[in-house]
Amino acid sequence: MNRRDSAMVVSLSLIWGASFMFIKVADRQFDPAALVFVRLLLACAVLLPAAFLVLGREALGHARRAWKRLVVLGIVNTAIPFLLISWAETRIDSGLAAILQAAVPIFTVLLATRFGDDRVGGRRLAGVLVGLAGVAALIGSPGPGGLLAALAMVLAALAYACGATFGSHMLSGTPPLVVAAVSTSAAMILVAPFGLPRLPRVLPGWKELASIAVLGVAGTGIAYILLYALLRSAGPSRTMLVTYLIPGIAVLYGAVLLGEPLRAISIGALALILVGVALASRGRAGEPRRAALAAASPAD
Repeated sequence: MNRRDSAMVVSLSLIWGASFMFIKVADRQFDPAALVFVRLLLACAVLLPAAFLVLGREALGHARRAWKRLVVLGIVNTAIPFLLISWAETRIDSGLAAILQAAVPIFTVLLATRFGDDRVGGRRLAGVLVGLAGVAALIGSPGPGGLLAALAMVLAALAYACGATFGSHMLSGTPPLVVAAVSTSAAMILVAPFGLPRLPRVLPGWKELASIAVLGVAGTGIAYILLYALLRSAGPSRTMLVTYLIPGIAVLYGAVLLGEPLRAISIGALALILVGVALASRGRAGEPRRAALAAASPAD
């Protein structure tokens, strides 16, 4: 990769790695549904102007032709996982949430074998099994009150994998900026009835407000733009590097800035999941793109 691509990989990793920490901080004074609504509202303020600036009226034409599929994508790839992650982090550490999120490419491979023409065997099968072993170890480790939250993170990872699989098959002809802007807008509208009534009645502290602002503007809006620019410039395989950096960065943020404990089982499970991702993602030519899109989901 050239310096520009390397800078985008590092930037995306730092942004999405920090997103888990910012969700944890915002959860202190925002209801999860309210958090997601404000985050999506801010993301739309970035993505919609960007889509019109880059594509002009052409963006409207693409949106009209694919709006039903974009609404489905907004539900599956944004609204559902955002809500699950925000709720889960009220009960488990941000680092643990990030590690569970790293399993998204594992589920993407499994879905590709079920609904596509991919086959899993040999090294890829070993990768799936190793990755799932890491997930299983974490699900059994959160302790009292954390089991449901860990399962919610697994469901969020599965939702991202479904979104990546659906998007790669059904929206391949739609410009990425239109996909990002319209699906995010659809998710924001769908979450609004749940988020608006739960907005804080008292002005939250500056840390919570700053966290939710960073989540919306940078963690969702700007990060989407960087993701698709990186996919065009460096390709899906190199974009997958973000997958390996995000959980470690998130764990580091949580430990250093939030005082979360570094547990041996979490580090071991992270190693298993990343090894599994590395093995399972070696497949056909179309698979790296789905894996990259799933792994680099902007809902972290």
